[in-house]
Order: sequence, then C-alpha cells, then structure tokens
Amino acid sequence: MTQNEVFKNFYEDYKDIFPQMVHISGGLPDSKGEGSSDVDVWIKTQHYFDLADKFPKGTHVQISAGKYGLYSLNNYARTIEVYASDEDHNHALDHRRTELELNKQYPQLAMIAFTLKKEYVISTEEAWAKVLDLGDDYNDALMDTSRVLKIASLMNMSVNNLSILLPT
Repeated sequence: MTQNEVFKNFYEDYKDIFPQMVHISGGLPDSKGEGSSDVDVWIKTQHYFDLADKFPKGTHVQISAGKYGLYSLNNYARTIEVYASDEDHNHALDHRRTELELNKQYPQLAMIAFTLKKEYVISTEEAWAKVLDLGDDYNDALMDTSRVLKIASLMNMSVNNLSILLPT
C-alpha cells in the first residue's frame, strides 16, 4: 500500500477523534523498497501529551519536553508516526507541499533527488537541498514554495549539469 492509501485508512479510523489531522510525509517515493517508508501525520491539539488512550494498546509514546507528542502505531500496512502538538502550524506540511509541487513541475529533478535519497540514505529534504543547492538552512528554505520553485526553474534549465551529484 502507498503512503496515501495507508493515510486514508488511518484517517477513516480516526477522523471523528482528530478531524484536523494532516498527512505530512515527505514528497519522494520509498527509497528502500516499496512499502518501506512510514506515514507521518500531524495533529493539532492542546492535549498532545495525553493521547495514548486514543490509540491501540502497544502504541509507542514519546513526549518531547513541552513541544510535541510522538505516537508510533504498528497496526497498519506501514508504521504510522503521529506528531501531535499545540502549535498552529507544522513545518513538515510546508515541506510536503513544496516537495509535491517540485515532483509535479520538475520530474527530472525529482528523479535526481530520489536517486540521491536512495543512494546516500538521506531524507527527502536533504536530497532536495542537494539538488537545488539550498545550503544549510534548507529546512527553512523548503517552507517557501514559490522561492524554491523559482530556484528549481533555474536548476531545471541546466539539469544535465546535476549529473555530477549522482553516485558513480
């Protein structure tokens, strides 16, 4: 099952409890084989530290000092990582939006990013940062979709030059 299919199943199971949940997984496909990536979900709630009773027995719970709760569920076709916080916004949502738009508009660049992700075992964000030369602040850069798409447009014009990034 794809990440989107697993998210849809999870959403159906929990939409009455968490109607505002959002799929925030990275925008590139599985790099370690089909079905290997987990599914990341974000939930905004004031009670992020106290959701264990909403999930099945055996859910792994990790609370980050006053920032968010992480709930790992293993009873779906893929592991689901639920990030819960009381923040108004989640940067991973912006990253996903940007990455999906990059995939759509620049498939050649997406193929290079995927190859880097797979060969160097790096995150989707790190792969796009290398392809687009976003520098060390790539997490911040990926939140600005229009800026990143402008950079991608320029890089796409010289996509053949990017082959130097690929492993030999």
